[in-house]
Amino acid sequence: MNIRYSQIELRFQAFYTILVGHPDLNLCRAYMPYKCINGLGETFDYNNPDHIQKWNQDWYYEEDVTKHWEPTDVHGATTMSATGLTPADPEFKTLRSTIGKRLNFAKNYGAQKGRIRQMFPECTEEEVVRINDAYYNTFPGVKEYHNYCYGRANMYSYTENLFGVRYYGVNGHKLINSLVQGSAAFYLKKKIREVYDYFKSNELQSTFQMNIHDELSWEVFDGEEPHFFEIKRIMEDWEDALVPIVAEMDITNKTWADKKGVVSIANIYDYLSD
Repeated sequence: MNIRYSQIELRFQAFYTILVGHPDLNLCRAYMPYKCINGLGETFDYNNPDHIQKWNQDWYYEEDVTKHWEPTDVHGATTMSATGLTPADPEFKTLRSTIGKRLNFAKNYGAQKGRIRQMFPECTEEEVVRINDAYYNTFPGVKEYHNYCYGRANMYSYTENLFGVRYYGVNGHKLINSLVQGSAAFYLKKKIREVYDYFKSNELQSTFQMNIHDELSWEVFDGEEPHFFEIKRIMEDWEDALVPIVAEMDITNKTWADKKGVVSIANIYDYLSD
């Protein structure tokens, strides 16, 4: 059994755009119906735990209530800005990986234009500028978060992440990643402890194998499968979350290449009976 967090670092980055006072529309809408309304006419409020819990119900865009909210494709959004193409163009899917996804990850780690130029040596200077600008044009709230990191590093000797862990003497470039990745890493450690306590209190015999970056893996003892839905809930539960935290479950009785997604206990039994 494998339970992994869905894009947890980007979710924490969206969280930080909220905290610095510039909730990024595209990034927030990738993970919740930000600036959307439901059938009761309620506007989604990330400060409302009930709305956070119901993020995947029916919500409609505030600017066009006839359109159902769909999560923003963050890599696709950057690709469109960088290339001027749309998902309907034949080459878009390839460029989404070679430009959009690479650019997003580079910028999330604080890459500047010089680094972007190195990443795309085949591009002209004009194309490099457009690719570099595409990220902040798509996610202006992240630009404000980056500005916050540089300003904070210049003014203070340390900065705390979302869980109070302090980073001393870190420059703005490193702080951009330290706060996001550090918060996500601490959150995972916190949840490992909570899951351990659940195992102990329920005297489970399933064996924890390892954690790999943002996922946890177990060898499941026969009959204990239903407990993993509670473990999934524990991993997602955070009362202070301003962005929904989502964990996805996979199972296999062969190799990880054969794993299947799980949303119900019936999925598990169907797969194991094959």
